[in-house]
Amino acid sequence: MMIKLPFIHEKIDNGSIILEHYEVKETVSNGYICKREGYDGDYLLKPITADLERQDALELKQNAEQLSEKLIHQNIAHLLLTAKDEKTDVFFNVVQTISGVKLNHWAAGKRENGVLTIATMIPILRQIANALDYAGRKGVHHPALKPDSIWISPQGEVMIHDFDLLVMPSNRRQQYLGASPELAWPVSYMPPEACKGEPLTACSNQYTLAAIVYELLGGQPPHYTEDISVLREAIINDQPKRLSQLADAQNDILIKALAKQPEERYTSCNDFVNALETVATAVQQSPASAHEAMKPFFSNRLNIVLTVILAAFALLIFKISLDQIKSSPARPQKKEEVSHKTQEKTIVAGKAPEETTLLAKEKQLVETKRLEEIRKAEALQKAATEAKRIEEAQKAEEIKKAVEEVKRFEEVRKAEEAKRIEEARKAEEAKKAAEEKKRIEEVRKAEEAKKAAEEAKRIEDAKKAEAARKAAEEAKRIEDAKKAEAARKAAEEAKRIEEAKKAEAARKAAEEAKKAAEEAKRIEEAKKAAEEAKRIEEAKRLEEAKKAEEARKAAEAKKAAEEAKRLEEMRKTEEEARKKELLHTPFYASKYLFAKDIQYFPEIFEVARLEVLDKLNADINQAATDKKWHQVKELAMQMKAYDQARAKHWQNMAEKQLAPSVHVTTWLDGREVSAKFLNQEQQMTPLHLTGLVSGATYSGDLVYERNGEKFAGKINFKVDWKGEQEYRVILKSTLPSKELPIPGAPSISLVEITAGEFLMGEDKDNNSSDELRHVVVLTQNFWIGKYEITQKQWQAVMENNPSNFKYDDNPVEGITWNEAMTFCEKLNTIAASAIPEGFKVSLPTEAQWEFAARGGKQTRHYPYSGSDIIDDVAWHSENSNVRTQAVGMKFPNELGLYDMTGNVWEWCLDACEWESKVLTDTYRDGIVDPLSTKGKLHIIRGGGWLSSPKNCRIANRLCCDTNFKIYNLGLRIVLVPKK
Repeated sequence: MMIKLPFIHEKIDNGSIILEHYEVKETVSNGYICKREGYDGDYLLKPITADLERQDALELKQNAEQLSEKLIHQNIAHLLLTAKDEKTDVFFNVVQTISGVKLNHWAAGKRENGVLTIATMIPILRQIANALDYAGRKGVHHPALKPDSIWISPQGEVMIHDFDLLVMPSNRRQQYLGASPELAWPVSYMPPEACKGEPLTACSNQYTLAAIVYELLGGQPPHYTEDISVLREAIINDQPKRLSQLADAQNDILIKALAKQPEERYTSCNDFVNALETVATAVQQSPASAHEAMKPFFSNRLNIVLTVILAAFALLIFKISLDQIKSSPARPQKKEEVSHKTQEKTIVAGKAPEETTLLAKEKQLVETKRLEEIRKAEALQKAATEAKRIEEAQKAEEIKKAVEEVKRFEEVRKAEEAKRIEEARKAEEAKKAAEEKKRIEEVRKAEEAKKAAEEAKRIEDAKKAEAARKAAEEAKRIEDAKKAEAARKAAEEAKRIEEAKKAEAARKAAEEAKKAAEEAKRIEEAKKAAEEAKRIEEAKRLEEAKKAEEARKAAEAKKAAEEAKRLEEMRKTEEEARKKELLHTPFYASKYLFAKDIQYFPEIFEVARLEVLDKLNADINQAATDKKWHQVKELAMQMKAYDQARAKHWQNMAEKQLAPSVHVTTWLDGREVSAKFLNQEQQMTPLHLTGLVSGATYSGDLVYERNGEKFAGKINFKVDWKGEQEYRVILKSTLPSKELPIPGAPSISLVEITAGEFLMGEDKDNNSSDELRHVVVLTQNFWIGKYEITQKQWQAVMENNPSNFKYDDNPVEGITWNEAMTFCEKLNTIAASAIPEGFKVSLPTEAQWEFAARGGKQTRHYPYSGSDIIDDVAWHSENSNVRTQAVGMKFPNELGLYDMTGNVWEWCLDACEWESKVLTDTYRDGIVDPLSTKGKLHIIRGGGWLSSPKNCRIANRLCCDTNFKIYNLGLRIVLVPKK
């Protein structure tokens, strides 16, 4: 993919280098994902413009500095740098980025899994709303907010891009967006005021956020058509349709956020998200869902009850039938049967044995069959009775369970109803409390208004008295003026008469002078006519002389051309001879080659260079074979003029094989100095130590004296390398100072600050500034850190290192205000034995910090801490190499404090609010020991490595959220009396 902008003339591929340090990893729709050697994470480089006029370039730089300082938020892609790439002649924005997906892709994934609801969107919308409201409070409105501008990481963190488009000069921004449609603001997301061409407000981004939510839930924006003009008219005039899949309350919230007039929308994006969250929670907890869930339960219980009733009815019918069978009378015997029985008795009496036996057996069989039928009937009756009993028991159990279930559901319903009533009661109480608070506030305001009215009346009376006094004075002044005017008029009349007399005399004199002038003019005209004739004669003579001179110069030019032609032919003859000579002379055998030979015969010089390179290759390979590594190193130095890459390869190989060595230098206040070794004063730094033994440890003490003050340092290293290394020793004063020991890290040095009175701030008359100059009185001495807290000191106390640029001696950065306070609390415990009684470790107040930064009672009133030349005392955007530097490498201020200006911003104890400037109640004359405690933000001072010189001034103020962290924000501690 290639960026389609008219000012990108060269193709930028993966691996290309932009702005000298950034290597392209991937090309995306709005720029290039790059990495920088030695730095963690990726950067997004966005081409923005080219061919700027000087005025536009100045505006671009100013916009970039303001935007970088204003927009520092965890959910906004931070603008790190705006610079021109010399290779492509294009300006690029360098912004931070995250790995993740765009908002619309994230929503598509949730939709496929069936979990895209307002409730699941709330965490994402909350972060977007926080960022947009933060920018709105800073007076910044997103120029082209859309789903593609919003990225979401796998951990659910939001990053909003394209705020950096605001750095472009206003006359170039529309040209840029028109040339790159994927970056432009789609009309579907524009608020009505943008479609009308009116300025954006704090509610404009809320409309766009609501349009994005509408599209994610409904599948398309609130208004959509291919015809742009029709679409603009619809956005300005038509109401969006309500979404059928949303509840009425949810639709109402969206419609309000999409209102045509900004004042009809919510006051902030967070209010809009809060409303969505409240309604989403209510929909999830609605009792109607429990009622619907109980319907299958009662339906199943009803089926069971009907089945039991039918079974009982069938058993009842069976029992009635059986009872009828048992209770029926015996059947009467017929005459033939009686006769037959009589005959049987007769036969028995007549003793017929066979017949008697047969009859007895038949009778016994009939009796047995009858008894069997009776037994079966009784068994069937018992079974029916038992079945009926079991069925009735089951029926009773089922009915009991159903009743218990209905009772449980009723209890749940009553509990929910009681909860709802309690919530309504609490809401009513909250409403009453709010009304009472409002009433009290109104009473307070009325009282204040009354006092203001009385004060206004007093002032008005005073004004009237003053006006009466001024009126009396004015009347007196007018009377005096009238008298003076009368006197003046009398004097003027006398003067006029005198002047009239003088004018008459002057008129007569003028007439005489006029006559004399006319005579003189006549004589002058005659003289001019004679001179004109003489001038014409002289011009004619000069013209003839000029023609003669031109003829002479033409002859000389012709002669010079002929001479030049002759010399050129001679030079060519000499060059040809020299070329033949060079072609037959091996270059490496000659001692030198004339510069003009290189100029005139580049093809011969290339042949000669290759000859020398071949000779050097042969010699260096032979030296390597013979293990003559010093010779290899010398030959590699010669090879640099002909092949730098190959020379570097041989030089590295030689250094790896050579015995290790070290170059020791000593530094004080950011400058290299020459120090002596203790007890070996004949040795001084810088010192080059060679022939070191691998694995051995070397140590030594160094001393240096300046203006009677002694400084000391120490070398202590173990040789675990080959070749040459550099070892820097930072010298420190031997004068006694307060030290707070930290196990496993250098102790914290503190400088005592004597209390006093000073002028805080810078602006004298600008009451709208947050730097208004005023007198501050500090009544208590305190100690302040000589250096910013380093990463090694932080690691030893907090057991972590959040810094982006990880170097032990560099200041710790990337910490919040809360983490800085935790560090102070832990240090109070760790260094308790070294802290004076009645003192504690804390962050400095804003007044303490500025007093120390200005040099206390020794101040020289510099704009930067210690100098009026910022490069002497600070690391800032123009000299920091885009990172932090080791502490104490620049000059200190009047009190010996380092890096009070630049390197990293420093947290202060004071709280504040922000409304286009820092707001506290402490910037007023004569205040004693000020500390601001009101506000959700905290003040930071001093500027950092990313700050412009203007923002590194001592008086400059900025503030951040308590939990905000960034890679140019650290801390410095103080020891102050406990309160």
